Amino acid sequence: MRERNTMRRKLVCALLMLAAIVLTLGAYGGSQEQAYKKAGKLLDDGKYAKAAEEFKALGSYEDALQMARYAQARQAEEEGDYKTATNLYKTIPQVLDSQARCDDISLHAYGFTWDSFSGNEDIVLVARDGKFGHIDTAGRIVAPCEWDDADPFSEGLAGVKKDGKWGYVDTAGKLVIPCEWDYAEFFDDGLACVTKDGKSGYIDTAGRLVVPCEWEWVAGFDNGLACVRENEKYGFIDTTGKLVVPCEWDSADFFSGGLLRVRKDGKYSYIDTSGKLVISCEWDDAGPFCEGLAWVEKDGKYGYIDTTGKLVIPCEWDAQGNFRGGLARVKKDGKYGYIDTTGKLAIPCEWDDVYEFKNGFSRVKKDGKYGYIDTAGRLVISCEWDDAAHAFSEGVSYVEKDGKYGYFNSSGEPVAPCEWEDACSFSEGLARVKRDGKYGYIDAAGRLAIPCEWEDAEAFDNGLSCVKKDGRLGCIDSAGKLVIPCDYDCLFRVNGHFFAFRNGYLSIFDFEGRRVF
Repeated sequence: MRERNTMRRKLVCALLMLAAIVLTLGAYGGSQEQAYKKAGKLLDDGKYAKAAEEFKALGSYEDALQMARYAQARQAEEEGDYKTATNLYKTIPQVLDSQARCDDISLHAYGFTWDSFSGNEDIVLVARDGKFGHIDTAGRIVAPCEWDDADPFSEGLAGVKKDGKWGYVDTAGKLVIPCEWDYAEFFDDGLACVTKDGKSGYIDTAGRLVVPCEWEWVAGFDNGLACVRENEKYGFIDTTGKLVVPCEWDSADFFSGGLLRVRKDGKYSYIDTSGKLVISCEWDDAGPFCEGLAWVEKDGKYGYIDTTGKLVIPCEWDAQGNFRGGLARVKKDGKYGYIDTTGKLAIPCEWDDVYEFKNGFSRVKKDGKYGYIDTAGRLVISCEWDDAAHAFSEGVSYVEKDGKYGYFNSSGEPVAPCEWEDACSFSEGLARVKRDGKYGYIDAAGRLAIPCEWEDAEAFDNGLSCVKKDGRLGCIDSAGKLVIPCDYDCLFRVNGHFFAFRNGYLSIFDFEGRRVF
């Protein structure tokens, strides 16, 4: 059960996102992939310094150097060196929760924090002087800052902690479920996981214990089932607390294709929601069902099974990927290509690396350079670039050569020459670019739509972007007009509003730039 504070909650989100990355990279095979996994595990375990070393040793493999910076930032944050951590996070805003952690550090420095994971559109979690409470987007106090810890709202209730115990307040700030639990989670579909005396169960929104606290560990419900652990073995309960899948598995995780993946004695299989073994325990590893097929591993080779357990594509590949749009990436003899759902090689294995198709295109690598292919295997953008975006965004992708960035459209036509010091993907018709150390924006035709005059800038969202000038933050619209002046130390979006901090004081603006608090 996770420790309840804002930074820990962000860590959970980061680890989930990292787990998804590691799962994807596990398809690559070879020593580098294994080393990347090892580094990721060290990061998961909080061994940040060692993780940084392992990622750095991988050099230019995938995003290893960026991950090394992230691990270094986590180490600095752990040691209380917030300046170093912030500077590192700012160099890798696209990696995991870097931006969120940077934001949290800034806010904590001013003694007033908020949590963006609020489940209520109008109420925000805040803290002052080490105590937590809630305010609405008009600046009105919902629950005073009197709690030792607190959660955002979910389904009309927010967890609060006092004297080491957790309970829940409603949207009027009233304590409606007494503080009697050692730990308490968010409500989801009317149930929340709670822990007492080292055992976990579930309560409903009235505070009634609907699943007794008798389990070593419980997960959230998915498709009406929740994974539980007893005597280090895993099973599943329904929403009434009934054990529908006995606790006999060494591990149990994702639900896909109507089946649950489980492991026993080092082998993977799949069971249905009644606990019946549908696919026997014979696989060294197995993945999720995507488009009716799941990859499986045996003796270091990969193939694919259907939901009946039938091996429809033989285990003959050195690496695997999930099916997307009828294609899955595979590897043979050190080269990557794609197969279709029949197992036929649709795109020959001739690439040093390939990625999953997105919007009909995939980034590919050959002789150390990047380009793009379409689903027919045609080279849309030639492999001559030092780096390229993972996918097209709004029909445009950026590429890099000799430290400068430019843009191509999905027809392979140049949109903007490689003259920018930095670039990002398009969002709402604009892309952030950098020249002479300053940021601006280009449009889809490659024209400079907003001059490069900002020290920092983010992608547009709902027609607005946060920008920085003279060390202060403000907000511009898609025409480059300042909607909120650059007067603030910190500026963040919260549920349709901007929360702005200056010298520790809070102001709230709507998306039209009107001050509402």
